[in-house]
Amino acid sequence: MEKQGMDRCKRSFRIGLLIFFALLLPFREMLLGAEEELPLEIQVETAPANPLVNNPWSVFILVNHPRPEELIVEPPAFPASLILERIRTDTRLIRREIAAQSEGGENTIRSERWTRIEFLFTPRRAESITLEPFEVRTRDRQGHTNEINVRIRVETVTQAAPVFRWLTPVPSVRSGLKGNLTLELSGWNHPTDVPEGFFQGRAPLNAIIEEGLPVRSDGVYRYNISVIPLKESRVILEPFPFQYANYLLSIPGINIPVLPASPLPNPGVADETSAEEEDALVFDPPFPGIRDDVFFLFRDNYNRITGEVRGLWDDKLHAEALAEIRRNERDRLIGPLLVPVRREMEDALGLGISENESWHPFRLSLVAHAIIFVVVISVAALLIILHPRFEVVDQKYPRWKPANLHPLRKFFNVTFRRGNGFILIVIFILVAGLFFIYFEERIGNFPIGTSGGAGRIAVLRRTQSYRVPDVKGAVSDLFSDGQCVSIGEFRGSWYFAETPDGRSGWVPENTVITY
Repeated sequence: MEKQGMDRCKRSFRIGLLIFFALLLPFREMLLGAEEELPLEIQVETAPANPLVNNPWSVFILVNHPRPEELIVEPPAFPASLILERIRTDTRLIRREIAAQSEGGENTIRSERWTRIEFLFTPRRAESITLEPFEVRTRDRQGHTNEINVRIRVETVTQAAPVFRWLTPVPSVRSGLKGNLTLELSGWNHPTDVPEGFFQGRAPLNAIIEEGLPVRSDGVYRYNISVIPLKESRVILEPFPFQYANYLLSIPGINIPVLPASPLPNPGVADETSAEEEDALVFDPPFPGIRDDVFFLFRDNYNRITGEVRGLWDDKLHAEALAEIRRNERDRLIGPLLVPVRREMEDALGLGISENESWHPFRLSLVAHAIIFVVVISVAALLIILHPRFEVVDQKYPRWKPANLHPLRKFFNVTFRRGNGFILIVIFILVAGLFFIYFEERIGNFPIGTSGGAGRIAVLRRTQSYRVPDVKGAVSDLFSDGQCVSIGEFRGSWYFAETPDGRSGWVPENTVITY
């Protein structure tokens, strides 16, 4: 009896423990949530510790968070003397020593995955600068770095190689006319004269290059480089190195957009337009011709679309016009008829390589159309096989009743007469197809979802692209008005755009037209 009593006590004790832990479960999420609300652990490193003028200087922000895509870093306003070259994000394994919980115990080493954000700068002059705190946050936590105080010094022991840089923005040049570029040389402290004549023999086949004498200004040398395009195609100056005064110097590459040649003035008529007024003139190429031999069912829609596009073109909204015709090229049944018009528009703007839109009539892919066609044919065949037969039961007062009903046919209320079912199905499909064509012509596409959104394909207004999403970053290229690009990631009000010929860079959001 005594043993049974002890067993009963043990069971009661175990049941009590289970009930206690079950009552603690609702508070587990609250305890974990309190831990997650702690501020982010952030560390800041700089390399090198003593930055020099015209030499790379990096600021590393280390965050105790393993997933970089969940972090948002808001940098402060950078001084004008710092040129932001790039922003790079990766992860690092940080080894940390964890103190023992009991006295006399051994400390343990644990590896944690942290996110590292690198801001790479190039200082332009010697001075003391202060970077305000960076704000780092996730969905539910946030933190700030401390101020960064650093002194930029001039290199005294070893002199860094001078640096060539193209000044931006890069202007567009008309075919057959002269355009001027500015090449800047900084960091030249050698007693010999600055280099000259390094562009001799390096002109591309489609342009003439003239190099002017260097002019010293504000401690740097600037060269006036004249370019005369010989064809209506982009002028590409490839990067190249050369040796001069024990330095290995490098000229960066550049792409120069070329516009079609201006019409020749009438002989004997005085040109009263000043140089300032000529520069202010907006490039206005004529709208290409449209087809007259369009099928009559598509003619109204074709004329309406080309008329809307022509209106935007005449208002000098070239990028908007190309976005509109590309949208209709993708979504309309007459999309293939719009391809020649769109290509002539791009040629008139001097755009290079471009791709046709994937044709999705009614905003449905060709695979979806094929599936719908197979389903309609299958249903029609099933109706023909299962339709009932009828016979006349009264010659004076014709009445019809089903005859020889199959057991399955009682579930189908099909009124096709024997022998005419297939013909009626074919006629029905033809009538439905004509109705859809008429519906698309008169009303437009079905409002299925939205096109574009964040956008994978877009058209750009004329803009510069940057290596990093910041106007203080280095300029990587110049996109012409109406350039078709694919849109990748986006950060804040910046989109990463890439052209079909491989040119890419960050562009402001207000220059992107999705469709």
